[in-house]
Amino acid sequence: MLYTGLLLGLTCAAASPTGSTQEAPCAECAAHPDASSLLQVARAPACDKSPLPLIFDNDANYDDILAFLYVARSPLFDLKAVTVSAIGFATPQGGAPSMAAIAALVGKPDVPVAFGHGQSLSPKAGFPLEWRQQRDEFIEQMYVTKYDRLRPDTVLAMTSASISGLLAPDLILKVLRESPCPVAVLATGGATNLAVAFARDPSVAGKLKTVFMMGTNYGVPGTNNVYDWQLKMNGHRGACPELGSTLESMSNMQRGDRVGCLGVNMTTQGSTEWNVFLDAFAWRSVMSHLKSSPASVRVLAANASLNMPVEADTFDAFADALADPRLRLFTKELAKRFLGAGEARWWDAELAVLLADEVGGARERCGPVVSAEECLCANWADDRRTSVSLVWRSSLAEGEVNPYGSVYDDANADAPPVSYCLRSNPDRMWEQYWPVVNGTSA
Repeated sequence: MLYTGLLLGLTCAAASPTGSTQEAPCAECAAHPDASSLLQVARAPACDKSPLPLIFDNDANYDDILAFLYVARSPLFDLKAVTVSAIGFATPQGGAPSMAAIAALVGKPDVPVAFGHGQSLSPKAGFPLEWRQQRDEFIEQMYVTKYDRLRPDTVLAMTSASISGLLAPDLILKVLRESPCPVAVLATGGATNLAVAFARDPSVAGKLKTVFMMGTNYGVPGTNNVYDWQLKMNGHRGACPELGSTLESMSNMQRGDRVGCLGVNMTTQGSTEWNVFLDAFAWRSVMSHLKSSPASVRVLAANASLNMPVEADTFDAFADALADPRLRLFTKELAKRFLGAGEARWWDAELAVLLADEVGGARERCGPVVSAEECLCANWADDRRTSVSLVWRSSLAEGEVNPYGSVYDDANADAPPVSYCLRSNPDRMWEQYWPVVNGTSA
């Protein structure tokens, strides 16, 4: 019966006119009450066996770039779009062109790259201007640096060819609407682009297979990573302005702004993580839309990478083994800049490898708590219902923390069940990451 049904499904599919988006009815299909469902069963393996369609939503930070090198080179993924946040680590004008150049470096010159939505939906702070400028300067340096003294070619080639005419939210919608297979999203920056896309068309959440997000300080109290010293621009206060837009106070002209971040010392009184802090409402909105989606939702909490710093000697040893001389020089220079910016960990690159674990089936073999030798994530907190606080408090007693941007357990959360990775295994990271980037993975 199953064999007959599958043949019938193929017959019905063949009856569809070329170019049609729906199957044309045929007598055999109409006569068979289960024809439609059998046809879907017959088609499902095509999606299951193909590389997974992937949208990479990022803020073009150094660790985002490391993540991009991995997913772009992995045979597990069919990269459909690169959408770049306008509110993250790269400057709004520098992020998308730089990712287009890197895409060409790793053999993906035709993947569309989009500029991000112009402003946070809940603007509170921005990364230090020095960091953003230095990141752009690094890319510009790669535009003029030769990887071989005997050749005229530079490490990166300037290009606008793959820049999409659509802004990031609209490119996300286009990919989801047009994909015949469920799509994965790897989100390594603030959630603004996704939130805007889902708000414009909530139905596209039904086209998602899995969503992997980097962010939150969930699971380990006190692991805030937004600090007062970061909230300065060229030595002046202004990265956390009273009116929400960093443009209002970049010249230090604003009057009445309080010390710290709206009067809060984020080093001692913060309880959040940068990707959430950049747009806490966007995180809240995305989770709300994912509640009705069939997608699995995984989050790499910032504290999971505490034991995974970027270390110059170890990084260079692996980078030196890369076969592509352009890529070799690019990654080594990237590591120098990353380390020079302050705290440097494998955050986003680890998330990319965790996604590959899920696609490749390794996640199924990893229980809630596993030995460090078995899995990249050594501690999953599965199926947690959580909310993000949108409440800001400036008047805090001694020992109190500002709740804004913190993610906490909430049985009544307007959110899907989320699995959080809370602890990692560095050895597994190196084993999985570098062979894929080098193109030598099995």
